[in-house]
Amino acid sequence: PIFLLSSLPFLTANNADAHRLFDLARPQYEAAFARANQKLLFATPWPPSGLWTKRAINDLAAVAELKLRTYDSTSSAVFARLGATSANISFADAMAKLKSGEVDAVLSSGDGGAGRKLWEFLDHFTAIEYATPLSLVTINLDVWNALDASSRAAINQAAAETETLQWQRARTRVEENYTRMRENKMTLTPMIAPTLRKALAAAASAEIDAWAARTAEGKMILERYRGGR
Repeated sequence: PIFLLSSLPFLTANNADAHRLFDLARPQYEAAFARANQKLLFATPWPPSGLWTKRAINDLAAVAELKLRTYDSTSSAVFARLGATSANISFADAMAKLKSGEVDAVLSSGDGGAGRKLWEFLDHFTAIEYATPLSLVTINLDVWNALDASSRAAINQAAAETETLQWQRARTRVEENYTRMRENKMTLTPMIAPTLRKALAAAASAEIDAWAARTAEGKMILERYRGGR
């Protein structure tokens, strides 16, 4: 369950929140990897997932009208609860469905959408800050244990430096993505109204609670995160 943490919806609102959540959860990530004979080296955050659409998304009524490509069962359930027609679809299949009109919106980060040139079909992006997913880099634990002490120290240092750089770059990647979107004639909504954010978070609460019920460690992480510790 710990590997679902960074994909939980509307739990983090910015880069600092996502970083703090990862720091709190790091011991549990390390323990989970150790059980799989892996050692965690560093994490890389993706820019937050947002909505690529054909029109502005200003309220729940606009969300409910979407025929939305989501990327996992959690996001499908959340947006279905909000009234949208949502389905977990790979990017390869989503592009064909966009062309046919079966899909008219995509949940994706600026990185993912830009890579697929979604602006050819969808000219609005709304930064709902759905989630900030992580990529985690590991090394086989047997290989790690076979290394000499100086090699392990050098790798640990490189991993720490890389992780720091990746979290710093995540902040600038959002603006870089926005610049690319504007160059391709997109309309951006970089911030949604607090009332809409609250409604989206309320729709996600059942999924978060269900996740926490599966893992005592995860529940503890959420309690510490929400308590500001």
